Amino acid sequence: MSRIIAIHVISASALAVTNRSVQADEETHAHNGFRAIVLSDIRATLGRVGTYVANTPQADDIAAARRWMFQTATTHRLEALVVDAARRALASDDLNDSDRLLVRQTLATGLARTERLAEGVGVFNDALQTVRLRSPDDTIAFAKTLAVLAQLAGDRDAVQEIYVQLSSAYFLNSYVRRLCENRLNQLELLHRPAPNISAVDLDGADVALNDSRGKVVLVDFWATNCPPCLEEFPRLKRLYDRMREQGFEIIGVSLDEDRSVVDAFQERVKLPWRLVMNEAGARAVTEAFHVQSIPSMFLIDRDGKIAAFDVQRSELESAVEQLLSKRSE
Repeated sequence: MSRIIAIHVISASALAVTNRSVQADEETHAHNGFRAIVLSDIRATLGRVGTYVANTPQADDIAAARRWMFQTATTHRLEALVVDAARRALASDDLNDSDRLLVRQTLATGLARTERLAEGVGVFNDALQTVRLRSPDDTIAFAKTLAVLAQLAGDRDAVQEIYVQLSSAYFLNSYVRRLCENRLNQLELLHRPAPNISAVDLDGADVALNDSRGKVVLVDFWATNCPPCLEEFPRLKRLYDRMREQGFEIIGVSLDEDRSVVDAFQERVKLPWRLVMNEAGARAVTEAFHVQSIPSMFLIDRDGKIAAFDVQRSELESAVEQLLSKRSE
């Protein structure tokens, strides 16, 4: 297996940043109705901006208004609300390449969220025709989001098409090719029994993934100096606190090489779920899950099968809720 992309160092400043992030996130979401209030206002504003864009196409600020509309819809998973606006925007001839990719991503994910996944994949394929000379970062993010929606819809063929086409579009880029090969390897795990984790956690207790049948489990591969990993912890803590009583669990697999670093991190941050080190049995699990980079997250359903991998932060909460709503077979 290729070397996992991670550097295993953590500083006091990194711990401080993480603690501040956790505290700020928890304070921001202290009130249960906060997100509902914000989304209500965003939906209303999206409607007004959409009307403005449709009725005043020659306005001097139309490009900025249109960009805000699609960026906001994508950020808040409201793409389905602007599908028609996205079609109109793509029919115009005044979009620059960056905005055209954003609009296509909004349209594709909006279609996928409204059970028109095949159409969404078609829009993704259209987008790939013009991205070869661009940085792949935005296109990779586009592919990951659409692939997760395809996984949750149970469409393995769509996931495969997304990564095959992405690799083909960037056939000269070795990083993209390796990423796509890795995701296609992970696709072989989808909807099959998850490889077992059998290890000892930081408190000395035995951990076995097979013992979690009947629950929805997030397996999170991380390391202490992986900034994207640390950024996820406030959201994961909030999700864990809210969903644990409904049958949601997390197993964190640290890829750090120094146990004392992880102990120091946990002493400060106090993650409430079980943590194991990437040793012995855990190391075999990283290989079984085809983990080559972090953060890397896998959702396991109540039947012990992998329901989704590469889940993005914007999709995680709804994916967990969807899996918790299903009874085990």
